[in-house]
Amino acid sequence: RYRQHERQKKESNSGIISSIKPVTAYAEFKGKNIYFFPKLVKNTKRTAINISYWRKFKNLYRPLIKALEVWFRTHAYRTTETGIANISAGFLAYLEDLEKVEITISEIDQALLNGFISWLNQAGKDGVARWSESTRARRYGATCILLEILQTLSEGKELADLKLAKNQWPGRHRRLKPVQGVGEESLRKLYVACVKE
Repeated sequence: RYRQHERQKKESNSGIISSIKPVTAYAEFKGKNIYFFPKLVKNTKRTAINISYWRKFKNLYRPLIKALEVWFRTHAYRTTETGIANISAGFLAYLEDLEKVEITISEIDQALLNGFISWLNQAGKDGVARWSESTRARRYGATCILLEILQTLSEGKELADLKLAKNQWPGRHRRLKPVQGVGEESLRKLYVACVKE
């Protein structure tokens, strides 16, 4: 076990390595830091995702981490990292904006969730939405999944019965801006530059 531990320590690019734990995802508490380890994939490094920011929500972070462990039990690193980022930049940022960092599970209700949708739809000073519809949908969707899982766990028994309406931004994929192509003159200049080298 010691040799395995030392090998993992050398292979880890973040300096944070997992203890010898199960193959599925889990969270590890080290002092004031919280690290989330995605599923172990054969022949790859098991890199930690730092979720210490979640500790700010002292009444929520442990139940939310339990739900994360269930949700990302078998997901790879990138999927896990994206989901965590959407929760952090979405629902938790919303709670922080409301100055509700001490909120409890029982205080998460339909009104709070409806407020989250309004918060996602907010516009900047120029009248343009702060986030694209796809970004809003990802952040809302990740929150819905996490809350649905939390409702099934003993840690979420105080959670209100929420109506987690899907598809808040229908047709968003049809409203994407087209990507501008490279003009013929620019392409010619690029080709000439490549040939010269």
